[in-house]
Amino acid sequence: MRRVLLLALGLMAAQPVQAADTGGALRAFGLPGIWGENCRGGQETILVRFWAASDGLFRVTWGGPDVMQSAATIVAAEQTSAAEIVLTLGEGFAQPARRVSLRRDGDGLRVWRSVLLPDGVAMIAEGRSVASGEPVPALHRCMSE
Repeated sequence: MRRVLLLALGLMAAQPVQAADTGGALRAFGLPGIWGENCRGGQETILVRFWAASDGLFRVTWGGPDVMQSAATIVAAEQTSAAEIVLTLGEGFAQPARRVSLRRDGDGLRVWRSVLLPDGVAMIAEGRSVASGEPVPALHRCMSE
């Protein structure tokens, strides 16, 4: 009976601990908030927001100032160095699941690698679009959460 109770308590605690670990990693890296290549606005502006939802899960949304283009739940976050964090994003609005590596770039942040899950097709590698070879623009903090 005692083992069953301990197992049940362990299973109940598993999800909040993961959420807390994800949130802790995001906060330690300084990620929560709104980031953009150009924070001044305008129709061409793309803003990325990392935030904690009321259900305790962490989300990332991106799009223009007036229209959200995509959203995903951050399933896991692991800070691999002082300058890099790796996020696992679940399937989201208009996006497949993916693993994304973000790197600090001076005072900004750059998507360094983005790989679709589960097949591992790279969309971004070494900070460049695989399709075009163009560098991914650096994002700068627009507003803290």
